Amino acid sequence: MGESKLPFFAFVDETGNTGHNIFDEVQPDFLTAALISRGNFDAQFGARVAAIAATLDH
Repeated sequence: MGESKLPFFAFVDETGNTGHNIFDEVQPDFLTAALISRGNFDAQFGARVAAIAATLDH
């Protein structure tokens, strides 16, 4: 296998916190997500994503 000539970027985020009781069904959900891109998604779309996030009431 040869080395890729294109860089890959991975953006990983998590939400929720189950603490020490990860198997307790009453704990909130814990989610992880990853975006893998050949281009720098953050540099290209970061400002747009931030503008959308700013409109959310969270």
